[in-house]
Amino acid sequence: MAKPKTEVEEIYEESVKHIMGPLRSYWLNHAFVRGLQWLRWNTAVTRLSEQVEDRDRIQAVFNKMRANQRTIIANLTQRELKFEITPTGPDDESIRASRLGEAILRDLHNSQRWEVIREEHMAGVCKGGTGALMVEIDPDSKMPTVKPLSLAEFMVEPGSRNAETARWCIKVEALPPKTVKALFGMRREPPADAHAGLAPFQHRMLHHSWGSNSTMPELTKVLTYYERPIGKSKGGFQVVIDGKVVQKGAWPFPFEDRLNITVARETVEENQWWGTTYMDDVRKVQVILNGIWSGIAEHAKELGTIRALFPASAEPFVEEMTDKPGFQPWPDGVDLPEYLEQPQMRPWYEQVIDRASMMIDDIVD
Repeated sequence: MAKPKTEVEEIYEESVKHIMGPLRSYWLNHAFVRGLQWLRWNTAVTRLSEQVEDRDRIQAVFNKMRANQRTIIANLTQRELKFEITPTGPDDESIRASRLGEAILRDLHNSQRWEVIREEHMAGVCKGGTGALMVEIDPDSKMPTVKPLSLAEFMVEPGSRNAETARWCIKVEALPPKTVKALFGMRREPPADAHAGLAPFQHRMLHHSWGSNSTMPELTKVLTYYERPIGKSKGGFQVVIDGKVVQKGAWPFPFEDRLNITVARETVEENQWWGTTYMDDVRKVQVILNGIWSGIAEHAKELGTIRALFPASAEPFVEEMTDKPGFQPWPDGVDLPEYLEQPQMRPWYEQVIDRASMMIDDIVD
């Protein structure tokens, strides 16, 4: 018998259906950047699947998407974040308050590694077209913390045009059971349910993330629900693990006109809180590039085998020939063997590679 679901779990599962297209793009782009590019989207089960492997064919990967992403992230992060707070007035007290605010921001910038967070946030936006920064209150220090979220790690209320002013948002995490037990003071470790329902290729992709010779760790799904005060609702938050609400409380932030989340989009999609990404266009050209390089690699493999032509009457002598240096017997009056020249690749075929690479650069620029 299926375990009953909480209201938060039902809301999340229903809301995910509204962004299946962007999620499909995110996981495809995520796999392509990782170098797993011979795959397809299985519409029957709405999951990533590998293409049927033919051991007699070469499946080459010329990962230009990863190289371009590194260049883009480097250009976006080459300047360090700077903070400047304008004083609210000309008096000394206002000026001191603005300087104090700048000092606090610089301290948080260093202690919470905001430069690393910015890099992770930009990578998620490039892959999925949408990424978020979520502010939460640390339960021990009572200080605000910032966490970058990819499109696969958060959800806002469907139908919202502005994610920040939506009614609620949900953060999705996959953490080790021991970590979950310690964070939320649970009596026993929760089950490792984060991988439930994954397809074989998704298991392999997650396994690939931890190294080919390692065992994929057990992870538990944690849903954190935030609802801002609006109308008669006072808002609040809930943490759901294994179908149970393990933590809940009042709205923990001083503001009520927006959620504790800000969303960035690579390409704006009108009337939607999520966006699209240039990687969707690059991915199609990347597939063509891989196909061309695979054909060249197969051609080069055939070139490595030297072939010779000889008369049928000389076959017994050919079978007795060895690769040892010296003289080989050959019947009189029979033509000597001739090497078969391998067919050369057409120049236009090689030019397609340069054109495909230029197309990717044009899309990225």
